[in-house]
Amino acid sequence: MTPETASRLQALEAHLEGLSPAERQRNAAPTQDAFIAQIKNGDLLGVACSLEAGRSASEPDKHGLTPLHHAAALGAEGTTALLTREPNPALWQRDQQGRLPLDLAAQAGSKPVFSQLERLTYPERFAELDSAADPQLEAYSALYTEQGRPDTAPPSFPQPPALALDRDSSRDRER
Repeated sequence: MTPETASRLQALEAHLEGLSPAERQRNAAPTQDAFIAQIKNGDLLGVACSLEAGRSASEPDKHGLTPLHHAAALGAEGTTALLTREPNPALWQRDQQGRLPLDLAAQAGSKPVFSQLERLTYPERFAELDSAADPQLEAYSALYTEQGRPDTAPPSFPQPPALALDRDSSRDRER
């Protein structure tokens, strides 16, 4: 996570502590569609309050996109951090086109979001690399194992036909 995003999330946490339960409820999205609108609008306060009120990071819309898919597609690092704070299966859910949130982060060209999602999507690979214990990584590793190691391989695409190289012997003679 970039230092700027970490700072924004710390400020958000401090602001949340000062809100009354009624204010938190007022900022929470009443529906899943409204929750996705908060994500698209970059409303970190609304997203945090909605998650606290029980909105799901893994409930897909009519296109099979979870809130995490939307955040990843936007390259929204802060929103992605909020949506992945608590372990949930959204990391391994595919949309109707077979894409994971990780795939959408790659398409968006957001290196910080891609790195964050890659680490959580494949927790066993990164647990070996992290020298210090990371509670978030351990929690996702447990969920990953509990889910029966879901298929997270990229969708397979047909291989392009092999190129036939015609060598023009007259060009070779000229060289």
